Amino acid sequence: MGNIKIIKGVFDTKLELECPIEDVWGIGRRYAAKLQSLGCKTALDFAKHHKDWVRQTFNNINIVRTWQELNGEDAVPNEELAKKKSICISRSFNGMISDKDTPLTLPTMLPAGQT
Repeated sequence: MGNIKIIKGVFDTKLELECPIEDVWGIGRRYAAKLQSLGCKTALDFAKHHKDWVRQTFNNINIVRTWQELNGEDAVPNEELAKKKSICISRSFNGMISDKDTPLTLPTMLPAGQT
């Protein structure tokens, strides 16, 4: 069985209720083994635990966020996504190339006026 991601804590099918913990997206092999040793065999078993227990037991933000998703909480609020910015570094040539016979030179890495 492949990985299953349960979103918004909606348990409407028997499959989701009985989904093995190792098939929940965000739960890796090691965490699945630890959860099983603590009695969490299914996604529902894990979701029933208290948030403080999850934080104290695992001390891992990804596991806490997976628990939040299973319980219908937003794990990554939209404001957090909106704050992310991208950085683009671009290189360009010194000027416009007007004909194909002009040899291309790499851009200089020095500020204008310095050689």
